[in-house]
Amino acid sequence: ASAPSRRKPTGSLLRRLLQRRYLHRARPEPVHCLAAPIYTTQVDVTQPMMTDVFDTEKRSAVMRAVKSRDTAPELKVRRSAHALGLRFRLGRSDLAGSPDLVFPSRRVALFVHGCFWHGHDCARGARMPLTNRAYWQAKIAGNMARDAASLAGLRKLGWKRAVIWECETKDAVRLARLITKRVGILTQA
Repeated sequence: ASAPSRRKPTGSLLRRLLQRRYLHRARPEPVHCLAAPIYTTQVDVTQPMMTDVFDTEKRSAVMRAVKSRDTAPELKVRRSAHALGLRFRLGRSDLAGSPDLVFPSRRVALFVHGCFWHGHDCARGARMPLTNRAYWQAKIAGNMARDAASLAGLRKLGWKRAVIWECETKDAVRLARLITKRVGILTQA
């Protein structure tokens, strides 16, 4: 009887398996038999599967650096609104949801939402992290519920509400048109 073929996984095979997320912290260890050693892969199941490129402390620092105000999309919207001749207030805490930009003379509250954090249906907003998926789904669903409550609260107070998404701030001309449309500017020819 012939012995089953014993194929030794090479470094490139292990890399391919790891890239496909079939293995976690793979370490080839020889298992000695009567014939040549057979290489197997040890998987440490006690450790959580991490696809992160940073260690825990660095990831914590990166997440702390995520800002809630003065973000790049918000600054683009501010510059564009100012260029259109609009004057606004920033983050009025007396209004529901503390809108990013408030146009008091028009009674318009404008929110600038990040696509990922507020669950937009664009490509960036639809992408969910692979690790700790339940946490992120609950987090984003909570953000969306809070956004809906804020918009409803502003409506009760008689304010017009507008939302500009991060993906809509990429093109400056389109952004100016959106602000004009959502804030309600009467253009003069």
